[in-house]
Amino acid sequence: MSDADLPDTLEYSGEFGPELVLFLPFVRWLARTGRLGTRTVLTYRGMAPFYAGLGIAALLEKDAPREWVPPDRRPRWLPVRNEHDFDGRGRPDAHDYGDMRATFAATPLPDALVAELGDKPLLIVHNKVADEWGLGPINFIPLGVLETLFATLADAFTIVYIRHGKRALSATFSQDHNQVRDFDDAALLAKFPRVLDFDDLFDRHGEAFGGAINLFKARLYAVCYHFMTSQGGGAAQIAQYSGSLIAIMHRKGQEQRWAYAPGYYQFMAEPPPTLLLCASGRELKSTFAAFKRSIFDERRVVLAPEDSGLAVTLSIDDIAKRGARTMRGVRLRESLRKLFRSARVS
Repeated sequence: MSDADLPDTLEYSGEFGPELVLFLPFVRWLARTGRLGTRTVLTYRGMAPFYAGLGIAALLEKDAPREWVPPDRRPRWLPVRNEHDFDGRGRPDAHDYGDMRATFAATPLPDALVAELGDKPLLIVHNKVADEWGLGPINFIPLGVLETLFATLADAFTIVYIRHGKRALSATFSQDHNQVRDFDDAALLAKFPRVLDFDDLFDRHGEAFGGAINLFKARLYAVCYHFMTSQGGGAAQIAQYSGSLIAIMHRKGQEQRWAYAPGYYQFMAEPPPTLLLCASGRELKSTFAAFKRSIFDERRVVLAPEDSGLAVTLSIDDIAKRGARTMRGVRLRESLRKLFRSARVS
């Protein structure tokens, strides 16, 4: 498709993850190569920080909830329409992922926030508890695992915990469509005062970022190299920060087809992150000691030599099988709960 075939307004519709993986890098490539011209870019509320500095003539944000858009209904002018296999093309020339870490590190951190984060390395824990594929919450980090995580790693790291929807959903950015479920992590955080709650941090320091929650989060990510996250769009954002060590809770999801390896998780950042793919709470717990022993080597965090076997155990090779086993256990427990509730009622 030639530049002349592009519409005057490049509008993105869809979920957060595909925007960062497919649409934003295309717009960045158009801007860098002088092809964007005077076109308007239309995205969702709160996304302006990701498009800043690209010289876009008009950036507009729509006030609408995000919905999943199937690849075959996405614009024909996109170089890639399916994030799960990149249409079988591999990495396209017309994508520029930039340097997310360097881009957002240029925004100064307020002294008060620097003091609150302290001198220990930062560990960001990104959780989600929402309906997925109509099956209820799947790729979430359970409360018991979180409790062990906080108890085990709070001495070694400054931990920041993020779960959008823990409070009333923010009006500063458009939400994905999946319904957020109740989850009593607030009570757990109260037991661990050294763990910093992202929402509280934003309340205290968000004004310095113009009240832009996405800018605040992206800037926090820029000083972090250790992440534990749920599968999904949030994980895709984290993978754009070079040199990170990322443990991903992945019980189910199409990323196992191609995205994790050799796909976009391996080329959105340079150097790419080290991934530990966990299909259960038990597997996620097995990474805690490795996070403590991890080593910062030039521009990236690497596992200690004694943890090289863990990287093999938690690799892409059998994540589908491990996730399927976990999902069978989840379904069995749910069936037993329903049977127990039915027996109590009768």
